[in-house]
Amino acid sequence: MSSKHKAAEDAASRPTSGGLPNYEAAVGGHRDFMEESDAAPLLGHKEDEDGNATKFTNATTYKDVWATILFLVHLVILAVIAYIGFNTELPPYDDNGPSGPSRLKNEDSAPPTSPTPEAGNGLRSFVTLAGTAVAGGFGLSLLYFWAIERFASKLIKISFVVNTAVSGMLAFYYLIIGNFIAGFFLGIYAIIHLIYYVVYRAHIPFTTLMLQTVTTVTKRYPATIFTGVIGLFVQILLSAGWTVAAAGAWRIVQAKKNDDIQHAITIYFVFSLYWLSQVVRNTVHVTVCGVFASYYFTGVSNVDGSVTVNVRNPTAKSAKRALTTSFGSIVFGSLIIALIQTLRFVARQVRSNANQEGNNAVALVAACLECLIAMLEGIIDFVNIYAFTQVAVYGKSYMEAARDTWALIQRSGVELIINDDLTRGVLGLGSIFVGAVNTFIVYIALNIMSLTENTPAVVISMIFAFVLALVQFSILCETIHSGVATTFVCLAEDPDALNRTKPELYAAIRETYPGVALTSRPIEV
Repeated sequence: MSSKHKAAEDAASRPTSGGLPNYEAAVGGHRDFMEESDAAPLLGHKEDEDGNATKFTNATTYKDVWATILFLVHLVILAVIAYIGFNTELPPYDDNGPSGPSRLKNEDSAPPTSPTPEAGNGLRSFVTLAGTAVAGGFGLSLLYFWAIERFASKLIKISFVVNTAVSGMLAFYYLIIGNFIAGFFLGIYAIIHLIYYVVYRAHIPFTTLMLQTVTTVTKRYPATIFTGVIGLFVQILLSAGWTVAAAGAWRIVQAKKNDDIQHAITIYFVFSLYWLSQVVRNTVHVTVCGVFASYYFTGVSNVDGSVTVNVRNPTAKSAKRALTTSFGSIVFGSLIIALIQTLRFVARQVRSNANQEGNNAVALVAACLECLIAMLEGIIDFVNIYAFTQVAVYGKSYMEAARDTWALIQRSGVELIINDDLTRGVLGLGSIFVGAVNTFIVYIALNIMSLTENTPAVVISMIFAFVLALVQFSILCETIHSGVATTFVCLAEDPDALNRTKPELYAAIRETYPGVALTSRPIEV
């Protein structure tokens, strides 16, 4: 600990006779947030009994209820379509066709054979490889998490080197083989990355501190990672239900033989899949953000360096808020992204059909629209990350959170974008590392089991190992990204709270990045 940090801690913490910080003075205007209440804090203006202005009050108002109702109606429509579909009679098949019943009634067909020892060995090999892939992905994810905590600064720099080197080598390769357009753009991308490093270099210490803080909180509350695991299983269950409904819808399409009905059902089901996925993802994000907000506002530094948080089961409380008072806001924001993704799907289908028909003009227009929609999707998705953070921290409606997020971008947009970009670079590097190394581990296992002669099995196993590792690491990524977003929003909105509760961290942030917006936004009366 530097002398500057120690001086800041001694000046701000004012320990009591018991050796702990003056808790009442430290939390100041945030007592309401710290009470054992399941209500989400809401932006407002009041003064506590000591006269300290606070932005937080306990509120139990459900936000954007109409969006929740619309989401439930959408699920009912899915169920109705599935019910109608499975009660729809399909046109009869040709019994004499190559796949008709006459082929199934072949009396000369061989009787079913009993399982062979080779089949048992195949099952054991599959279980062994699957277990190796799962264990490898889990262990590598934990290893990279530890590396972020210890070497965040080095990982940020390595991510720049890897991106620039890969882009440069690909550019060189494409230029050699004569693909000058791809080589040109990849070369430009590599140069831009070098420029980014020069511009971003001064911001690396701040992002390093943010990542170290987030990993510390995540270790203290591993339920944040478990929340991501639950979200993954919920996503699988909803996808399974969606698949059943889609099977029913396909029966309707087969029975009606109507292109308009087919297009309408296809677009609705694509939209539904996008919406379901976004709701699950953003519910997990809001839940995790609530935990980090609890740590930010209620966690008080002790003289031994530990942090006392006066909230029991913050993950459960945050999940309850996300699934009740804030669920409508989550659904509303997810609806916007789902609509944009659906429009992009439609543009992609139009482009594909135009290419098949040789209509280059329509294909060009559709490609341009697809590009514009993709850009809009990226912008809205970026805003949503911080808007949902506002929903989690302050219990705002979605539109209020989006407006305040835009105001935050206007005040601290450069810092926010750079911090987000550096964080994504570290997590992207981790995805490549975990996926590649896990694939190599499975390949070694294939060699040990003498299974490398079966080329299709090797390829499938390695793809499975890579994808599985990415899925496992993505859960950790979402937790870290949510934590960084929450810490930044809280810091930009109310840095004084951090100074009161964790003065050492506050001093470290001021030292690593003095230019960050460490002035509270005026409280609206």
